[in-house]
Amino acid sequence: MRHPELFLVTALALGDYYLTLLGASLAEQTYRRHFKSESYELNPVWRRDVGRGALFNPRHLLLAAVITGILWWAGETDLTPWFFPVLFGMCLGAFVPIIAQHLGNIYMFDFLRRHPGEISGEVTVSMRYAIVISLAQGLVVLAVLLVATVMAPSPFMFGLLAGSSVLTAARFSWLSRARPPRRPATQQD
Repeated sequence: MRHPELFLVTALALGDYYLTLLGASLAEQTYRRHFKSESYELNPVWRRDVGRGALFNPRHLLLAAVITGILWWAGETDLTPWFFPVLFGMCLGAFVPIIAQHLGNIYMFDFLRRHPGEISGEVTVSMRYAIVISLAQGLVVLAVLLVATVMAPSPFMFGLLAGSSVLTAARFSWLSRARPPRRPATQQD
């Protein structure tokens, strides 16, 4: 095997799902008392499984296996010297920002669990707004990767930028499909 580092992507793919479950569980302990939303999971494909707390998700495991297989094939083929670095970078460009958001959420939820007096009140957040928050955070990553790619172009950097771009496009897609919140009934005088 030429590229054992491909298993980092496997670990990140699996970590994405299990950190989502951990974040959803921790959010229920304190955070959800103050911030109400339809779901912790933004991706509609995984929303039901995360809502159920499903520890075994065959679709997610299959996705991790397929990505691993494609990376293995890319690393073993002699198509071009840039093929594996671009694909590897794409996977990292998509999964690393997601993992970073999960870790940030877990830190925030644990902080609120340990210090519940730091926040009061209640806010209801629409799924659209939750996606916009995630999208805004992702655009920051995309901008940094764009600058880094321009300053130090390489197949790996182009892959990172492409992966982050695909993630950003997915978030825009989720946003376009998310329903606007219902308007509260107004009282007329």
